[in-house]
Amino acid sequence: MSKILNTNRINRSDLSFLEWSVYLSFKQMLEQGMAGRLCSLRFTWQSPQCIKMDRERFVFGLLGGMIEATESLGNAKLHSVHLEEACGGDVIFGLVQLDNRVVAEIDMNQALPPGAEQLCYLLVDCEQGRLTNRPLVGHQSAEGSLLIKDNLRQMVSFHDLPCGDVGSVSPRIKAALKKKLGGGA
Repeated sequence: MSKILNTNRINRSDLSFLEWSVYLSFKQMLEQGMAGRLCSLRFTWQSPQCIKMDRERFVFGLLGGMIEATESLGNAKLHSVHLEEACGGDVIFGLVQLDNRVVAEIDMNQALPPGAEQLCYLLVDCEQGRLTNRPLVGHQSAEGSLLIKDNLRQMVSFHDLPCGDVGSVSPRIKAALKKKLGGGA
């Protein structure tokens, strides 16, 4: 069985991860049990230096939003977070563990060369399949994303990009990030 879902491009500077079409589609698929129990996930955010965000939005809007989306997808609260920064804080690598032992890897980079494209990928590993908006071949493609599970092949086309709404991230997540990143962003 094949199915194609399309979304329209959204150009909002305040689009949070909990409003992102990729997150919303994957959340629905997980709730429907399409790929089994969630095991782990990975967020990748890349952006060229020429359009980089201020520190508050990068850390609290994007990173905080990724952690909230992880909690929502995993149906559990944050247990621990480990963060490493590079390039003056423009590159952040993180490992997030939830109370139910689901782990998320977070890779954020806003120090790419000017010609690089801004992108965000989510890869969700489950017991019976994988959900991702990452292209199967190449760096980026217009084809969209595939959900592949035994007899199901679902194509999903996404055209929006979360930009990190600082105001939408909970104070609890912000406090955890301030603690991990030395008192403030």
